[in-house]
Amino acid sequence: MIAVRERILYFCPYMQLGGTERHLCNLLPGIAREFEVMVSAPDGPLTPLLSERIDQLVPYPGPMRVSLSETRRSMQSLQGLIERFRPNLIHVHASREMVWMARKVMRKTGLQCPMVFTPHAYTGSFDFFLTWLYARLADRVIAVSNAERARLARFFPAPLRDQRVVWIPNGTPLADEELPNAAGRSSGRLTIGTSSRLSKEKGIVHLLMALADLSPDFPDCRLVIVGDGKLRESLERSAASLGISDRVRFTGALENPIPEVAEFDIYVSSSLNENFSVSIVEAMALGKPVVATKVGGTPDAVIHGETGLLCEPADPQGLAACIRELLVSPDMRMRMGESARRRAVDMFSVSRMAERTMGLYRELLSADQGA
Repeated sequence: MIAVRERILYFCPYMQLGGTERHLCNLLPGIAREFEVMVSAPDGPLTPLLSERIDQLVPYPGPMRVSLSETRRSMQSLQGLIERFRPNLIHVHASREMVWMARKVMRKTGLQCPMVFTPHAYTGSFDFFLTWLYARLADRVIAVSNAERARLARFFPAPLRDQRVVWIPNGTPLADEELPNAAGRSSGRLTIGTSSRLSKEKGIVHLLMALADLSPDFPDCRLVIVGDGKLRESLERSAASLGISDRVRFTGALENPIPEVAEFDIYVSSSLNENFSVSIVEAMALGKPVVATKVGGTPDAVIHGETGLLCEPADPQGLAACIRELLVSPDMRMRMGESARRRAVDMFSVSRMAERTMGLYRELLSADQGA
C-alpha cells in the first residue's frame, strides 16, 4: 500500500533573484522528499529553477490591493487554489497580507490546517509593526535570525513567546558540498566584492567610499558588485565622482552569482539593515573572510575576529579599516576564511535548515491530527 504524503502549500510573492526566493529554492528539495509540495508564485527569473525542484508550481493569486474588485479577484483565485489542493499545512514566505487572506479563505471553506509564516525582511519600523500584526494569525513564525526571533517574540504574550516564534537560520547547499579549495586565494590582484540588490538599505555607496579611502594604499585592489537594482546608475555615477570607476565592476543580476563570489578574496556586506543575509552565508561556505556591518542577524553568522570583522553601519571609514586589516594580512584572510567555512558547515547547511523546518511541520501536523 502506497502511503499518502501530506501536502504543503507555499506562497511566495516574487520570483526574482533575491534572498527570499533563493531561500525557498534551497529549502524545497529536502521538503519534497517527505511531503507533496505545491508553490504559488509569480513568473520571474527563478521560476524555471524552482519548477525543476517541486511537484507543482502554480500562479500567484495576487496581493491585496486598493481596488476592492481586484482584491476580491485575488481572494477568489486563492479560494480556488486552496479548495483544489486541500493542503495539510500552509507556509507563507514574505507576503504578510497572504497570511490574512489565506486565514480568511480557510474560515470560509471550512479548511482547518496549521499555518507557518516566514517574514524574511522589513524596510523599517512601521513595516515591522505591520508584519507583526499579520504574524499573529500564524500558528508559528519562523525567524531566520536570532535577533529577529527576539524582536518578534517581545510582542507575543509571555507564555507563547518561545512556542510561537522559532529561529531556523538560512542555509546554503554550498555548506553541504565538498569544497577542497574553499579558502580564499593567496596571490594575484586582490578582489573585494559583494552580492546584493542595489537599493538604499544595502549601503553600497558606503562601500564605494571605503574603496576610495583604500585606493591610495592599494592601487591594484578592485571591487566587484554582483546584483542589480534601481540605484545602479546612481552608484555608477558615485564611483565616477570618487575616481574609482576603473576599479569597480558591476556585473548586473546573475542567476548564479556563486562563480563570481568564489573569486573574491574578501566578501563585504555594507547593509544599513539586514534580517539575515543568504549571500553572507554563501560567501562563508566558499571559505571567504567577511567584513560586514553589525545589523540584524549578521552577527549570528559573522563572529568578529574569528570568521570576519564587523563594523558599524553607514561608516565608510570603519568599513575601510576592517577591509584594510584583511588586505594587509594573507594569513588572517586564510584563517578567517577557514573558520567561516567551518561555521557555515556546522550551522548554515541546507540539510540542517530543511530538517529543522520539517521538524516544525511534523509537530504542527501531529498536533492538528490530535485536535
